[in-house]
Amino acid sequence: MLRHSDSCTEDTSLKDHDRPLTVWGRSAAAALCERVVEAGPGWCEPDLVLCSASTRSRETLAAMQDVHPPLNDAQTIFMGSLYAVAAMDGVTADHLKETIVEAAEKVTVDGGRPIRAVMCVGHNKGWEEAASDFTGGKISLKVANAALLECENDDTSLSWAKAFEENAPAGWTLRGIEKHGLPDPVVTTPPGGGDGESDGGSGDEDPAWNEGSPAPA
Repeated sequence: MLRHSDSCTEDTSLKDHDRPLTVWGRSAAAALCERVVEAGPGWCEPDLVLCSASTRSRETLAAMQDVHPPLNDAQTIFMGSLYAVAAMDGVTADHLKETIVEAAEKVTVDGGRPIRAVMCVGHNKGWEEAASDFTGGKISLKVANAALLECENDDTSLSWAKAFEENAPAGWTLRGIEKHGLPDPVVTTPPGGGDGESDGGSGDEDPAWNEGSPAPA
């Protein structure tokens, strides 16, 4: 579960979906990738990447691929629904379960081996809610943070559908959280006041820019 990096809020003409990463945000995404690679097996070896179609999510993944080219080998699917559901209360976990199960049934790697690891790139509040729901504990994900969740079981044929069942033989556990490790960016205020240039570095929430509907963070 990986939350996108810091994105620009200076250009108010942009829809929330289209906000790009800040310079600091690109650096933070690269730094996070270095951290997860150093963290060892499981952290940066996805067979499948499910990524929100938002610009900031795409650019976060691209920055990480530049640092760790093997990420380019993973099957990658960009999904508008991962942007939309993250702004809603209590629906992201179920949507991720359904999406992962469906994708895992269609995608195979290495000559037919089933999908064993999935990287989900997206937004709060949904990402924190889903990670917390899967593990049963409170998980906080700032921008450019990643949580590694594992479902440990000796049955190598365990399907994703079985792994997500409420009475699964082994529940999901939090192996750890990796962070970018950079100092927070300096947030400036444009002349005349108004919003700053970024969405706050490691802050919890991005401003909502879509009128009439909530935006994910």
